[in-house]
Amino acid sequence: QVLVETKEPAVDELQESFDELELQVEPLPDFLGSLGLDELLEPLESAGIGSVEDLLYETSALEEEETADAGWEGLRVKARIKPGHIIRLRHALEEMIENSEKKQRGEEMESSSSAPTKSSSKIDPERVANVRSAIVRQDEEFFKKAYSGEDAKENFEATLALLKTEFLEPVGLSKAVKGLMTADKPLWIIQVLKLILLPSSEKCPNRETQGLNRNLINLLIVFAVKAEPEKLMFYLEKLDIFPDDIPKMVKLMRNSHLEEEAKYLESKSR
Repeated sequence: QVLVETKEPAVDELQESFDELELQVEPLPDFLGSLGLDELLEPLESAGIGSVEDLLYETSALEEEETADAGWEGLRVKARIKPGHIIRLRHALEEMIENSEKKQRGEEMESSSSAPTKSSSKIDPERVANVRSAIVRQDEEFFKKAYSGEDAKENFEATLALLKTEFLEPVGLSKAVKGLMTADKPLWIIQVLKLILLPSSEKCPNRETQGLNRNLINLLIVFAVKAEPEKLMFYLEKLDIFPDDIPKMVKLMRNSHLEEEAKYLESKSR
């Protein structure tokens, strides 16, 4: 009885989240099949997970990240699922939630198109112009300081705005990425590289010319290993790593105790 009483409010809150995001969920077997994880159906059902809704509830996927982390770890232990499979499941659910949120934001923007968007109201056009000019000039000195001072965040947002709207000269863009490395901003680097390299609903004119850039692909993998290992499997599934680079990437992963990811990458080279 106690379990029922403590769990019901959470179920109500989850249903409210579904309603707010208008989440479109498919049957669990279809969801797992789309990920190539049909083998997880039995252990999940044995752990009491019979639907995608159950999966979202069990893992607290709609809650704060710290709560969700604990939820996913609990499911991994409860259902005896490999860490790499848990990572793939989590990313698929997070992508589903993110796409629903984007769709909702897009509909809200259409209904209030006369009002300025939150992002556009924050980005200073003059700052965007300064970053654009530095990229055109390939100004390494500018980028050595751009992402480490008091206005680092503003300069980074200006860089993202340019990436999403304009074709940027590759050498100048590489100077910006190098500046982020100098400033020791691994998550910002990952954000930039994801925008350029990964298929996404977000527009990026630079994806067409730089989306298969070997150095950028390797850079994303290296920084994911160091700063975002929980998302590495997702990147490996999306990226085409050059065959000659796979052995050193596998070694890097094994040195970082990412055995599941290392094995997966090796399998892609066969």
